Amino acid sequence: MKKQYLSKNVAIIITSVGEKYLIDCIESIKKQNCKVGQIIVSIPNKTKFFEVPEDVILLKSKYKNQVIQRCLAKKYISKDIKLIFQLDSQFILQKSSINQIINLWNVQSDKVAGIGFIPTNYSVPKINLLQKILLTNSHSIGKVLSSGHVSAWEKNTKFKKVNWLHGGCVTWKYKYCSDIFNRKYPIIKWSVAEDLIYSFRKSKKYDLFISNQVKFKTTKKNYNFSMIDSYIRGYLHAKVIKNFVMYDKNLSIISYYYSMILSSIVGVLWSIFSLDYQNLSSYLGRLIGCLSKTYSFKIT
Repeated sequence: MKKQYLSKNVAIIITSVGEKYLIDCIESIKKQNCKVGQIIVSIPNKTKFFEVPEDVILLKSKYKNQVIQRCLAKKYISKDIKLIFQLDSQFILQKSSINQIINLWNVQSDKVAGIGFIPTNYSVPKINLLQKILLTNSHSIGKVLSSGHVSAWEKNTKFKKVNWLHGGCVTWKYKYCSDIFNRKYPIIKWSVAEDLIYSFRKSKKYDLFISNQVKFKTTKKNYNFSMIDSYIRGYLHAKVIKNFVMYDKNLSIISYYYSMILSSIVGVLWSIFSLDYQNLSSYLGRLIGCLSKTYSFKIT
């Protein structure tokens, strides 16, 4: 049987702010045992960056925003492309990763629109009873809760249908998902929940799967946000999720307020008790963002 997808049908799109591990990410793509159709790297225009290989398309964005940076790739996608591979710069592929992706896609039904992948060094987040009560997490893999919060996935998930896909390492069928380059998202530096919003709406029409069958690893990040940055991130998270819930009839704004307000209050109290001022700032930001007006347009 003729294979529907070949390596030349894959376009890899990397959005980055020029992190040091971006070089390693590109090199891991170049070392694959097959050559992909396109490699596109999109960075903010003020980012200082090394000289890219000749066959890498380098785009520069006016804004530091993953969604806006990715949208710039639209006019560069060649006619041979059938799969869009979104890849965050902290991921390092193994030599056969692209072949593994292609082989996986070639045995899927036409109803499948997206497949996400789990790093081999993925740390499974612990889920407790309080999170389940407050609707911030669930033991169900890849589920979107009525509050707008989501559950993650298990490291040993070989292949499972899910409600949403993480945008850091995911492949999309281009004929179903060309609209990924025509999105409406706030001009903010942290593109919080952009992957959730896009993938959940796709899951209503097409099938989405998560798999650990593609071998790659993540370069661990050591985040050290200031209290102000933590507050802003908490604030933006609450505002964006609120918009997501308000414009989706399958979700509940009552569940959102219940979950966001109570979990933020619990988080504030625990942060005070444990003297964790960074998390305290984040939870305060979430609480204020939850009670503030969200964006006046539907985020897509």
